Amino acid sequence: MGKLARGRMFRVMVVAATMSVAACSPGAEDGPSSPGRSSAAESPVGIESYLLGLDEIRALRTRPDIVLEWVASAGDKPARSLPYGPVEPARCNSAVGMEYNLQVEQWTQYRSSGLGYRKEYWISQSVASFQDEATASEMFGRIKDSVAACGNSSGLYPRERTNSGETAFPFSVSLRDFTETSARWTYVIRGTPVRHDPSTTEVFVGVARNVVLHVSVMELADAAPLSDAMAQAITRRVQSK
Repeated sequence: MGKLARGRMFRVMVVAATMSVAACSPGAEDGPSSPGRSSAAESPVGIESYLLGLDEIRALRTRPDIVLEWVASAGDKPARSLPYGPVEPARCNSAVGMEYNLQVEQWTQYRSSGLGYRKEYWISQSVASFQDEATASEMFGRIKDSVAACGNSSGLYPRERTNSGETAFPFSVSLRDFTETSARWTYVIRGTPVRHDPSTTEVFVGVARNVVLHVSVMELADAAPLSDAMAQAITRRVQSK
């Protein structure tokens, strides 16, 4: 998996892991309006304050196998396209292709940040606020249902284009924990030219108050506990505001 593919996988999404994010400073103005956007619903606290800082993430690590650094400051709008096309079977687009990024609508604010090593993404986090808790819950429900539709499945994910066409890598998905307010799952892509093959990604998507949050961690030795710890920290921060 080249740098472009890895970067695409881990730029934050609430609405992946894959996205083409517009970089901005954490305090920047919101980007173009999304469907249903309403300025009256803006939170008095900028939602970038919900995201964790570099030192906070480092403190949560249980097995710091690499030195992390920021590879993107922030993004103010979610992904609108997938990198190479749909996965097979199509029902796993959300779980592996991160198509759930495309399903979060009506947000009033969106912020994301990426963390990695040598310009490659390893950790991503994002938050999207909505006009009210009911809307946030509905949007989260759509995400959860679309991921659950994949189930514990396997298939092929097109990752690279070559002169002879696309190269598809086999993947598998394991659903870990689905509740009324959170969804956790793992997906593994095999046969990729990376340090760690197979390449494993831990994903968390949840809802707290009027905010949908996302965390994904790829390849790190402590990916599962780190993604959970980050999600819990962000959730507590949202609930305390």
